[in-house]
Amino acid sequence: ELEPAADGRDAGVSDEVWAELQEAKARVEEEEAQLRQQMLEAQLAEEQGALELEREWQAELERLRQEFAVEEERQQAERRAWEAHQAKLELERLEQERRRKEE
Repeated sequence: ELEPAADGRDAGVSDEVWAELQEAKARVEEEEAQLRQQMLEAQLAEEQGALELEREWQAELERLRQEFAVEEERQQAERRAWEAHQAKLELERLEQERRRKEE
């Protein structure tokens, strides 16, 4: 009965066959490593794309917030101007009423 070799091959496997197996194993490991690297690079690119998209959304959200704040301030200014105008009209009305009573 043949004993297994010290390098881990089964008994009876020739040096030539063993060398071919080791080369094939090394090629498979290299291809697996390359595939893992490509997958990691693809995942990183996807994450970077998602981060860029999130930054764009955040920038758009901030722009809309600022636009809203400006519009809100404009409307408040219009309301204050309208209220001031109404107060002026009321003062004029009261002044006319006072003058009529004095006559």
